Amino acid sequence: MVRDIVKKLMLLVVCILLAAGATACPDGEGHKNAFRPRFSPEEYRQREMAFITKKADLTQAEASAFFPLFHQMKERQRKLSFKNGKMMRKAWKGNLSNAESLAILKAVMENEEDIIELEEKYQKKFLKVVSASKLLKIKVAEKAFERRMLSNMAHGPRPRGPEK
Repeated sequence: MVRDIVKKLMLLVVCILLAAGATACPDGEGHKNAFRPRFSPEEYRQREMAFITKKADLTQAEASAFFPLFHQMKERQRKLSFKNGKMMRKAWKGNLSNAESLAILKAVMENEEDIIELEEKYQKKFLKVVSASKLLKIKVAEKAFERRMLSNMAHGPRPRGPEK
C-alpha cells in the first residue's frame, strides 16, 4: 500500500515536471510572464544603430561611414573595460595589501585614461565622416539609447509615446 502511494507520488512529480518543461518557452520568447529574453549583442547593435541614425538624422552614407569606426572604438573600449573589471574582481575576492591595492588602482586609472585617449583619437576620425553638430547629436543619442536599455532591463519595456 505504501509502495503504491510512493509510486503514484513519483508519477505525479514526473508528470508535473514534464508539463512544466513542455510549456516553457525558450529564451523567454512568447510568454508574457517570462523574465526576459537572452541578450543578443547583434540585436543590441542593430537597435543602437537604428536609434542613433534616426535621432542624429544621419544619411545612409554617413551611417555607412560612421558605424564601422564607432563599433571598432567600442570594441577596443570594451576590452579595456574588461581588464578593469578583471582587476576589480581580484580586489573584491582577495584581502589585498596596501601596495597591491595601490597597484590595482593605478592600473585601473591608466586604463580609464586609455579609454579617454581612444575616444579622443576616434573623435578625430568621426569628424572626417560627420559634422561636429551631428557627432554631438550621435553622442546624445547614444546616451539616450543606453538609458532606455538600462531602464528596460530594470523595469521592462514600457509603452512610450510617438518618437520625436
